[in-house]
Amino acid sequence: LIIQHVHQPLQATLPCAVLPLQPMGDNSSKARLSIQDPVTQSQLLQTLQRQFTGLEESSNGSHQSKDFSTLNVLVAEDNQVNQMVVKGLLKKFNIEPDLANDGLEAIRCVTHAAVPYDLILMDCEMPNMDGYQTTSQLRSLSQCERTRIVGLSAHAMQEHREAGMAAGMVAFLTKPLAIETLAEELSRSYQYKTDPLPK
Repeated sequence: LIIQHVHQPLQATLPCAVLPLQPMGDNSSKARLSIQDPVTQSQLLQTLQRQFTGLEESSNGSHQSKDFSTLNVLVAEDNQVNQMVVKGLLKKFNIEPDLANDGLEAIRCVTHAAVPYDLILMDCEMPNMDGYQTTSQLRSLSQCERTRIVGLSAHAMQEHREAGMAAGMVAFLTKPLAIETLAEELSRSYQYKTDPLPK
């Protein structure tokens, strides 16, 4: 029943993997792949990585990925699966991002970066230091004067957006992140990177 639901029109382009605990029957043919149980965390992450980095262009309709390889991007996200998904989406635009597992690590990445980041995709809910606190601290650093910090959250409520903007974020995207939405943000970041500095 779950596989049938995933393959309804709205979700039909999503890759589906199954961990069979019993014979699958006819629905097994609808899954992208089958993972044998028991499965380790590393095996699951590797399998998901291959799926998300190998999504067909058909999943994006007529969307054609542009080359934004000149953008220097940091992803601050504590969840490994979410890291993998965002990294896989960025790879479609020829971007290899740096990864930070929490706010403190994100600050270290920024302060030690050889080249300032053009874009930081900042998860708002992280341990040690959340995305709002991290953004506020980053805005006090000279390395982030021209860095676009974009909040990522599963919560789309106005209060979360307002908190992000107050901390210094320039935009706020909801998870799960759609590739079209990411493409629009990358385009804005690229335009901002190439705009002449104000005199």
